[in-house]
Amino acid sequence: MRRLTYVLTEIGAHVWLKVAVVGMTTLVIMSSIQFFQAYDRYLEHTQALTENFGSASSIRFVDISAESISSKDILAVIDEGQALFGDDVYYYLQGGDFFAEADAFVYSEGPLAIENQFGQSLVQPQIVIMNQALVEKADFRLANGRQLEERDFAGSGNGILLGAHYREGYQIGDDFLLQTFVEISEAGQVITAERTYQVKGFLTEAHSLLNFWQGRTEEILLDEMIVIPLTEDLMQSDSPNLSVQIMGFFYMLSAKEEEALNYLDLAEAVKEIGARHGYSYLAFSNDRSIFDFEINMYRSLYQNQLFLLLLLLVFATVQTGMIVHFSYQKRQTVYAAYFGIGSTKAELFAVISISYLVLFTLSWALMYMINQLFLGENWLNRQIVFGTLFYLAFYGVTVMTVLISHFFPRRKIRKKQ
Repeated sequence: MRRLTYVLTEIGAHVWLKVAVVGMTTLVIMSSIQFFQAYDRYLEHTQALTENFGSASSIRFVDISAESISSKDILAVIDEGQALFGDDVYYYLQGGDFFAEADAFVYSEGPLAIENQFGQSLVQPQIVIMNQALVEKADFRLANGRQLEERDFAGSGNGILLGAHYREGYQIGDDFLLQTFVEISEAGQVITAERTYQVKGFLTEAHSLLNFWQGRTEEILLDEMIVIPLTEDLMQSDSPNLSVQIMGFFYMLSAKEEEALNYLDLAEAVKEIGARHGYSYLAFSNDRSIFDFEINMYRSLYQNQLFLLLLLLVFATVQTGMIVHFSYQKRQTVYAAYFGIGSTKAELFAVISISYLVLFTLSWALMYMINQLFLGENWLNRQIVFGTLFYLAFYGVTVMTVLISHFFPRRKIRKKQ
């Protein structure tokens, strides 16, 4: 009975040691992958910001009132703003005025639909309307077709770009029908007018773009987006939806120009511009401060993840080394039996090394299963590979160092008397 108890105790001890290795290895692999994920996000946002802005700043007007101002007044505000901030102005409008038939091949913003004067059921597609300067700055990548050109922005131009998913239903040169909002009748009916656009190009698959035109650093996917040129006719319209988007334009200034700004004087000048055109609370903001805040946030995230990873690495390295050493010491009699039947140190060393590699593989599988079932994090393949190999290097060096020190110890050279 004592022998059985001893055997079970020994087996239990070795099992728990292996479970401890698997558990800690799982935790460190996951932390390593999360570090590379956080670092990737930081690099993506930083590189995208550098590519689009460098050290420049973007100044945009903001207005917290809910007053409806005509788009013609917005044009006047833009012109007066150029006197303060320069001619490098970009502007966009969201497609709040645009609708498409619900049964047409179109990707809508949501399931809600409205009816127009003809009884047609209409939905709002995903649309962004940009001026020529902003389209050129966005530098859309096309799978086929051509970019929007100057003639598409002049007068009543009708060229558009479509996201990659629209290739299933349209070809270059096809007409694309949209309904534009006109007014609401006295009876409460939505009045729309049909407008025909022509497909000029398709964006590449999975094309994403830094959403800098809304003062943000995250990327948006453009596969279901419609890009419409902000034509002269559209800017001169009296559409009530287009009229209130005061934040839809910004001015680009170099770092040197931004440093020379007198913010107190500018605040008063912008306030006066707003008063002249009906914007009671018109002010301006520098997107650069928002960008820098977000970049610092992503930097802090990956630095915190790195700190956690280093702590786990230290603990895991010590723990793994001690477990490998303890397991070797406890299995001396087993190893002696192997040596007795002719096994060599090299063979036994290889078998034990492979067993620890198997434990690492089990840990990786457990980590992957935990993420799939509970965490649901979207890791890129390169993040998984780098994170796994990063800790595998530490894990392998630790295991090999301990095993080599036991199987192939360095012989002490005695000095001759």
